[in-house]
Amino acid sequence: MTNIRLELLRYLPWRYRHGIVNRFGAHFWLRGLDNSQVRGRFLGVDVELDLRDHIQFWMFVDGAFDLPFLHLFWRLLELLPRAIVLDIGANVGNHTVAFARSAEVVHAFEPNPTARERLHAIIAAHSCQNVIVHPVGLGESPGEREFFENAAGNLGSSTFVAARAESFAAVNRRSLRIERGDDYLAEHGIDRVSLVKLDVEGLEVEVLRGLRRTIAASRPLIIMEYRGETRRALAHQDVLESLAPEYVPWALEIGPSGLGKYFRRAVAVATRFYPEREYGHIILVPRESIKRFGSLLPEAVL
Repeated sequence: MTNIRLELLRYLPWRYRHGIVNRFGAHFWLRGLDNSQVRGRFLGVDVELDLRDHIQFWMFVDGAFDLPFLHLFWRLLELLPRAIVLDIGANVGNHTVAFARSAEVVHAFEPNPTARERLHAIIAAHSCQNVIVHPVGLGESPGEREFFENAAGNLGSSTFVAARAESFAAVNRRSLRIERGDDYLAEHGIDRVSLVKLDVEGLEVEVLRGLRRTIAASRPLIIMEYRGETRRALAHQDVLESLAPEYVPWALEIGPSGLGKYFRRAVAVATRFYPEREYGHIILVPRESIKRFGSLLPEAVL
């Protein structure tokens, strides 16, 4: 790496990096970069990162992507002893490794071989012995499906949903395997689930349908993206209730407001959920478990 701007970033205090980088934009910091493959500190360990990829760029800048949300997830896992986590849509492992710090076992599902190669490397760098990688996607019906890999700087936005891929500047198409969640978990002896993180770029509803038995039996926390097709499908309360019966939704958002959200000290908080809005993350909590997580959830929406 010969970019002097990025070299200077290494010497800035962590808490100021996000705001300074965000002020000028990623393109400013990447200008003149002759090799995007660099060594960076991710959750305290040196790993190989590709700075042309959106998520890996922010892993380099902040030490982890979505760090305020990771802190909230760690607090949730403190209240879930011996947690079994399903990271569905693991991508390059940002959340997988974070979950592995506190969970007993993390099952990371990533069908895309490009992302999975980096996922394995990052898991190995962190010596995560409690992570099992599954090279499939989960859905409602098993089979091969066309997958659209975003080859223009945001691997994490790659998708099975053709409409989402229309905005990609460059696409790699391939056929990848999807398994029905309940059946796959049963075949692999995964009979207890504590937390499900679901980020599958528009396929969230299909995944929930394929996990109906697991949700009914284990009653896990469910953390998921709530945008686009997913928001439109779940905005009707009866649909959400049919997929996750007796669950209560909260929105997860960054606080404090104002300038604080641009710095590493920003925190993620649970707030009132409005089904017509789009959110980067929402959390679904079984009604019978709300008291356990009461310190993290606003009482006003109970």
